[in-house]
Amino acid sequence: MPGCAALITSRTRMTGLAGARLTDLDVMLPRDALALFARITGVTDEAAADVVAACGYLPLAIRIAASRLAARRDWTVTDLARRLADERHRLRNLVRLYARTCAERDETPQQQDAARSRLLDFYLATTAHIHAMQRPGDTTLDHLQPTQWPGLRFDHPETAWQWLFTEAEVLLACAGASAHDPALRRAVDLVFVAKDLVESGSNAQQYAQVTARLLAAAERADDAQAAGRLCSPMVYFHLMAGRLAEAEDAARAARRYHLRCSDPVLTAHALNESGILASMQRRHTDAENYLLQALDAFRRYGNQNGRANVLGNLSRLYLDTGRITEAVGLAEQCLAALRAIGATLRLANGHYSLALALAQADRTDDALEQLAQALPIYQSHRHRLWEAMTYWRMAQVHLTAGRPTRAAALVEQAVATARGTGNRWVRANALSTLGCTLQCTGHLDRARACWQEAVAIYEELGSPEAADVRALLAG
Repeated sequence: MPGCAALITSRTRMTGLAGARLTDLDVMLPRDALALFARITGVTDEAAADVVAACGYLPLAIRIAASRLAARRDWTVTDLARRLADERHRLRNLVRLYARTCAERDETPQQQDAARSRLLDFYLATTAHIHAMQRPGDTTLDHLQPTQWPGLRFDHPETAWQWLFTEAEVLLACAGASAHDPALRRAVDLVFVAKDLVESGSNAQQYAQVTARLLAAAERADDAQAAGRLCSPMVYFHLMAGRLAEAEDAARAARRYHLRCSDPVLTAHALNESGILASMQRRHTDAENYLLQALDAFRRYGNQNGRANVLGNLSRLYLDTGRITEAVGLAEQCLAALRAIGATLRLANGHYSLALALAQADRTDDALEQLAQALPIYQSHRHRLWEAMTYWRMAQVHLTAGRPTRAAALVEQAVATARGTGNRWVRANALSTLGCTLQCTGHLDRARACWQEAVAIYEELGSPEAADVRALLAG
């Protein structure tokens, strides 16, 4: 139509387009880039200037960075600028989009599948190595799918841990893109040995989404082993969030699948997680039966790390049923077993379990010493979820010892740390204890506000702790 024009953009110069006027566009001016960022975030400070500079003043990159900041309420602009200062985090969407476009243009579907398979092998082999480093005495690796391509080897656990968290998003995306035969079982094993991403409180939502996708594929393929191994980490995912009803569904499915196949890994983990769940639901007899079976299952397939952790779970169950002396003994066995196999991260779990038992035995100082040993281990391994839990337990011990002011300071740290994980159940635990510290210091209105928020979270999650907090409000 006369008087009309078409605007065409391209990464490459379209010299063959007849009648076209070619214009090369440069990046945005700094002031215009900052204005675009401010339009989305409302921020124009020095840190915002650092962000748009790190984005190379490219409009799409700036929009991606600004949208990411807007979606992360716990981030500040300074946090975003610090992440973009690391080249590994700069432009993890523009580059990916361009690479995908090139792959779809230049490679056949068969070549793309082969490349994904090599990448899956790389991630599985590397993550399995990290899993073994963090869990000496764990024989799970003997029961994983073999890989044709090698992964990385690390000399230091800290370096390995840094790699896992840096690669987490792409690692999980690779697993999610492999929900088909013959890659399905390797993708399942990759998710299984990457469970630390859930336990730490990092990438938990993406982990759950990928696991659900793989589980649907395993069910369509009627692969009981693959489906069962996926149900197992989902139990833990829901448990850590306090969603007991969803955890029960996943645990029931895991037990059903373990009866259909001969998989010692699935059997031991399904029983252990069912025991933890039953304990949290206060079904103490069921919990003890499951945990004792799990102890035997881990023993039969030679997993010393698994046996040590079940001892810790049994210790906590015995505390709930008033068998304090036995609980202390089991926790001491757990810690000794973890030390004997040279555990690093898992050693913190042993200190944590023993601390709970010692606190119930009125050995306050000893309990605090155990928690003080657990805390830096969780911190150095980025387990912010367990860091928050440790602060919360420290606060409980100080509160019981008649030191509410010290308890309040610690529980405030627990609330702040839990906020960063997005885990509302841990936040509710901390709020409940914070209310008790405020009550002890005479701030009754603030105490009730904490308890009301805690009970609302517990009720939404269906957690039994709601009844305990309602009793505090009634009192």
